[in-house]
Amino acid sequence: MSTRNAVLVGCVWAVAAFALQPLSAGSGAPGTAGAQKGKPGPPEFATFSTLPSFSAGSNGVAWAVDAAGTIIVGQADGHAVKWTLRNGSRVMTDLTLPPGAVEATAAGVDNQGVAAGHVYYPGSGARPVLWPATGGPTILGCPSDLGSKTVTGISAVGQVVVGNAGGAAVWRPGSCSEILPRLVAGGATGASAVNGDGTIVGGGAQLTGPDGVPVR
Repeated sequence: MSTRNAVLVGCVWAVAAFALQPLSAGSGAPGTAGAQKGKPGPPEFATFSTLPSFSAGSNGVAWAVDAAGTIIVGQADGHAVKWTLRNGSRVMTDLTLPPGAVEATAAGVDNQGVAAGHVYYPGSGARPVLWPATGGPTILGCPSDLGSKTVTGISAVGQVVVGNAGGAAVWRPGSCSEILPRLVAGGATGASAVNGDGTIVGGGAQLTGPDGVPVR
């Protein structure tokens, strides 16, 4: 028998032998013998629920969740909001605006329930802000920090806030904003995330032209 014929015969025998084997319990995909015998199918990948809002037609988005999954922060109808898990249900809290601010969004939350985001002032743009778990909001940075600033995240501990202020920026309570280095002179940068202790910032930067590269 030629090698080719031997391989062909072997393949046919293997297919036939496999077809005669019984399906093991739970091995069947939907529509197979395992499912037809009443065996439970695979669990759902995920479930979802709608978070509370101001009204049925309101517009909003959740931007961040803490490590335990008990606190979610985001924005609803121009308000910075926090959704907290209490007795199995999500309760929404409208985060307080600083005096003179007209709109806000919360973009990050740490493991102590401190929310970070930015608030908008008419004619002067956005400023970074912290909302402690208890108490009123705290504006970050210094009065000399000019230009509009947006927040993208906060570290799990240490209250290191990252975002954008004419470049990738870092804020710490009681300090002015820190603009992170650029890859090339005049190139744009942006911060998107920060690790747990605030030592690594992730984002993007331009090398040449309009396209960017991921950076840390």
